[in-house]
Amino acid sequence: MKQIRIFSGFILLLFLCSCTPATPPPRAEFRKAPYLIFTGQPNSMGVMWQTTSTPAQAKIEWGTDEKVSGGSVVVKEMPGKEQDHLFLHTLTNLASGTRIFYRVTVDGKTIASSFFTSPANPSGFSIYAVSDTQTNPSVHNKVMGAILKDIQLQPAARQTILLHGGDHISHGLYEPDWDTEYFNQGYTNVTSLLGSLPVVGALSNHLLYAAEEYVKVCSRPYASVYRKFFPYPMYASPEHFYYSFDYGPIHVTVVDPYTAEFQAGSEQYQWLQADLGKPARYKVVMMHQPAWSYRWSSYALRQHLHEVFKANGVNLVLQGHDHFYSRLVVDGIQYVVIGGGGGSLTYPDKFLTRHDDPADTEIMSTCVKVPFAPDPDLPKVNLVDPHSAARAHHYLRMDLAGDKLTLRVVDLDGKVIDCFPDGAVCPP
Repeated sequence: MKQIRIFSGFILLLFLCSCTPATPPPRAEFRKAPYLIFTGQPNSMGVMWQTTSTPAQAKIEWGTDEKVSGGSVVVKEMPGKEQDHLFLHTLTNLASGTRIFYRVTVDGKTIASSFFTSPANPSGFSIYAVSDTQTNPSVHNKVMGAILKDIQLQPAARQTILLHGGDHISHGLYEPDWDTEYFNQGYTNVTSLLGSLPVVGALSNHLLYAAEEYVKVCSRPYASVYRKFFPYPMYASPEHFYYSFDYGPIHVTVVDPYTAEFQAGSEQYQWLQADLGKPARYKVVMMHQPAWSYRWSSYALRQHLHEVFKANGVNLVLQGHDHFYSRLVVDGIQYVVIGGGGGSLTYPDKFLTRHDDPADTEIMSTCVKVPFAPDPDLPKVNLVDPHSAARAHHYLRMDLAGDKLTLRVVDLDGKVIDCFPDGAVCPP
């Protein structure tokens, strides 16, 4: 009888265990809130996000009002590493000059935002630019807050794109730095801007650095983490990071001097000649390390590329790397350093360099070796009396009105640091 009771108790225990519901897996959370991926096309936009685990469901909805009744898609994880949990959906067939509302839902949690498609009026809009946002996310957050505040004054014309001159974070190959410095959801201005304004960036030295040490990694694929988080479809090469696109009548060309040679005869040089040779009302070049600046400017860049820019009517070269603002005009081209996006500031004149001395002007942490030598034909630039220089965190805004392009540089207090070209009027 005792054995029967024990056996019956064992059967009862098995029955109870089989009826107890299994603990459900934890819900996936947003590791990176939805952010925009610029496609280079006027009527499409990518929306990307990352989760902490594989969700039961990830869905995006969109439309021309906050009801987001225009479309709805369940999105699957992108191929990649097991821990990536990345999602990307590209919205297509969007009307120009239209505000698109969207919301992304992951396991019941929803984040909503909106963006504007390319302007319906190609002669009346603005474009923003920053560089070197690394190291100090709280300052980066203030810079993005200043841009968001400025956008709200004329959202239809100013909620466009944000050009980024590179050095987004300190160690580009160390994924936790992207979480803490760039996609940190505790910095609400940054998160809001990334969800409402696509960032269009340039490769830089910090994006090639491994964790903790500023040691470049030149193994292929280059800058793999950066490309994973910013898979621009505009890249002209599957291995490198140079590309171009049109935004209205403004043609933007992004140079990669870190993984691709750029001297005459190289693949990138030939691509640049063909790209910049196309007609455009305004031509803007963006690259990280300066060709012309107060300090750390690259002799190799100005020796090999300045004449290409000059011959093809480039109006503006946006540069970073130096953590200050400066502007020099060389053969009518505005060479502007916009390195005040968040990194610790340096003094523009503390390390004044001679532009006819190539000994100290190599590209920092490049993975390619491009020869250069003293060139007597290069223009001489007066560094003692530049057009403008300032030790301040700031952003740049380009304003196109009709056929006139005006540029202003604004600090965190809203003060206009610089306004150009000569004769431009930038009210406070």
